[in-house]
Amino acid sequence: MFGFAIGTLCLVALIAIAARRRRWMWAHAGGGCGSGCGPDHGHHGHGFGPRFFLRGLFSRLETTPGQEKVIGTAAEGVVAAARKAKDEIDESRKDVARTISGAAFDEGALGSAFARWDEAVSGVRKAIADALASTHEALDERQRARLAELLAKGHGDWSRWDHPYRGF
Repeated sequence: MFGFAIGTLCLVALIAIAARRRRWMWAHAGGGCGSGCGPDHGHHGHGFGPRFFLRGLFSRLETTPGQEKVIGTAAEGVVAAARKAKDEIDESRKDVARTISGAAFDEGALGSAFARWDEAVSGVRKAIADALASTHEALDERQRARLAELLAKGHGDWSRWDHPYRGF
């Protein structure tokens, strides 16, 4: 009986720690400062933004801080365009749902939703092209060749488990 009580207390403590860590991660990974403000409060978190995920790539390309800034800014532009496209697609999805729920099927509204999707995808495509162009300009010839090699091999060569301190 005593062991059951201790086990229950440990489980409750573990859940409380996990919940607190989750709140901390949200507050410090771009979800706000933790005091009720949103991600546009004027500062960026210390957590998992686009630049965090590029650290392994920066290590493999042996980039300079200036190059990392250019590439990070380009990646943030792609993420912003993707978020905008997601919001647009969510809104057009609601339009499609309204089209289906009506008494008569409105093919014109469906065509309008498809046009909004195409426009959203086009915006992401342009952001990716701009990001690749600025990255190409920032890197030297050796780094471009290494980046091309990494892209050709795919995700398996620079997966999330390959970190600079593991001696790849």
